Amino acid sequence: NLAKLSLNGNRIGDAGACHISKCISSNKGLLELNLSCNNIGKIGINHLVKGLVPNYTLIELQLDWNRQVSLEKVHDILERNDARRREKFAATLSGDEAIPWNRSRIMFVGEGKVGKTATVRSLHGEPFISEWDSTIGAALSRIETCPFGWSTVPCREPTENTVKFAAQIVLKGNTDLQPHIAAETLKFSNGRNYRPVVLKKLQEASKIFTTTPGFSKSQHDTLDTRNRKVMLNGEMKEVCVEYEDEVGISKIPANINSRLFFDTKKEARKLSLSLWDFGGQEAFHAIHHILLTESGLYVLVFDMREIIHANNKEARDNLAFWLRSISIHAPGSNLIMVGTFCDSVEGAKDLERVDSNVRDLVELYSIIENTNSGLSFFPIDNKSQKGILDLRLNVEEIIRSDTAVKQPVSIKFIRFLDSLLSFREDHKYIRYSDAVHVATTIGLNTNEVDEALLLFHQRGIIVHLNATEALKSIITIEPQWLIDGIAVLIRDFNIHSYDVAEIKQSGLEDDMKNLVEKGLASRDLMEYLWHNFEFDYFLDLMQKSLLLSEWNFKQEKLYLIPSLLSNESMVKAKPNNGSIISFDFSESFLPSGFFQRLVCLCVEYSSMKSNSYELKLPTVRGNLASIDFGTYKVQVMQGENAVTAAVTPNDCGAVASTALSAMINKINNETMHGRLKWTVKLDGVPISAEDPASDEFQNDYCVDLGIFLQGLV
Repeated sequence: NLAKLSLNGNRIGDAGACHISKCISSNKGLLELNLSCNNIGKIGINHLVKGLVPNYTLIELQLDWNRQVSLEKVHDILERNDARRREKFAATLSGDEAIPWNRSRIMFVGEGKVGKTATVRSLHGEPFISEWDSTIGAALSRIETCPFGWSTVPCREPTENTVKFAAQIVLKGNTDLQPHIAAETLKFSNGRNYRPVVLKKLQEASKIFTTTPGFSKSQHDTLDTRNRKVMLNGEMKEVCVEYEDEVGISKIPANINSRLFFDTKKEARKLSLSLWDFGGQEAFHAIHHILLTESGLYVLVFDMREIIHANNKEARDNLAFWLRSISIHAPGSNLIMVGTFCDSVEGAKDLERVDSNVRDLVELYSIIENTNSGLSFFPIDNKSQKGILDLRLNVEEIIRSDTAVKQPVSIKFIRFLDSLLSFREDHKYIRYSDAVHVATTIGLNTNEVDEALLLFHQRGIIVHLNATEALKSIITIEPQWLIDGIAVLIRDFNIHSYDVAEIKQSGLEDDMKNLVEKGLASRDLMEYLWHNFEFDYFLDLMQKSLLLSEWNFKQEKLYLIPSLLSNESMVKAKPNNGSIISFDFSESFLPSGFFQRLVCLCVEYSSMKSNSYELKLPTVRGNLASIDFGTYKVQVMQGENAVTAAVTPNDCGAVASTALSAMINKINNETMHGRLKWTVKLDGVPISAEDPASDEFQNDYCVDLGIFLQGLV
């Protein structure tokens, strides 16, 4: 891994130069070598020239303040190496070589106020702040690892990834740097055999930067490869190499120089990590399917003070919820658990007690244990920084061993990424069709575009949902902007409220009260809250992802956001002339936010039916909804791992079960990856969840339902 070596002032002499010559003749990694002030004469220089002939990787060799001898041959070889590296770089830019990207994502999940944000700050090396506001939606940040620790880098993704990625490919392929001509045909004169080939390839590479959408003007700045500086006897001299006019001047980005390759080699082991700190309040559970990915590392954070007692049911239920959610959204992903407030837990016995309680919960799930301590979790304290270094080391080791991180990525994908991100100057999102057009200029087909977008989504760089064609048509290239926009409406108003005086001054006090108490938002209020965002974009996204639904009853144009509603206690009772339909999710589990999406579909469908029927206004709570579908009425209730529906009149039970089954299937396929399992009973008798399109249910009502569901795709 050695990239730079300085032997300055060591009195090496000609004999030492002879030994060094033997070393550099076979070396494939060294980029810079300083042999200044070593009393090297003509004999030593000749030995170095002999060793340099088969070496195609060394770029800089400093020989100043040695004996006065000609260094022309040394300069010629360094020129050859530089030209060959540029040739390889040019070929790489226009090629399709692939290497591991060393890019991953860490997702911090858990209940509110357990220390997720404090843990993220500790990993960043930032001080502990006891009175830190809880996270709204999710907070994004980035870290890069290095041999001396972790360093915080700007959260916004850079748009010049291609150059560094190409340099990595060149360095990994140092053994391929030798040109096809034999070394002995190299001429140390103005008639260098290799130059025309190099210039031609560099000219071809320059077209990439001038024709690929997404490269900024600064990237078009060019470097004339005819100019070369070399150290000669203590003076930095510029040597002008004469090229034939018919060859022309090759221009490539100005930062393609020895420093680029040196820095790239120095950072060869660097990992780039996106950190996603998720808000833990229940209101944010509804947006998990948009943000949780199947690739990356999950860090489930919990407060050890709450889990130390086995009879703390709420704390255990919270941990179980997160374990089940991760198993649904990211089965097989890497998962570790982190226990906070370590300094408040007294001694090894308490740690063992916490470990015992945690193990009871995780035995059905695959987690990466803390083998160094013999625990199922990593105990830390963010105030004293206890356990943080150990956590860093383990996180980095887990990510480096992740097969997804080791997977080779084509440089075409990285060029495509830079092109996408360049649109951020004017846009927060782009259309899928525009992305395909950009990809075509790079040489990617549609399947490769989808593969690349999935990769960028899983690494946390963009957000691209592909559950439906409508969602697939939009690519969000500013994820934090998307999260902030959704969190404008979906939040815990008891914790994250708005300025009451400002709302009142805007004349929207009643509208805000309606939103907080009933989960109903007026268009005026939404336009006010989204004044810094794009209203139509967020309205469409939230409706297509079933986070809100239209509420069109009695000439009232509102939008329902069920995740804002609080639960109510209820009594299960069979209606006098109705049927009971039960959907039992015990085989998997009923995720938070699932019932709210079912309510969205039911309310929107009822809104559509209100054009043909005089309907009763829906009654909606967090875990209960009474909805009129015209020919029948349904009261749906959320229980523990179950959804129950009371249907009136009794003879509509079969039709209602089919309608609800179709809606549940839609939610499962579009937001839960089709991984939920359930059974259906009508009045206690098991039935199959028939699709509305099946022959048995080909009546006007179910055809109408099918058209409705297709309209939401």
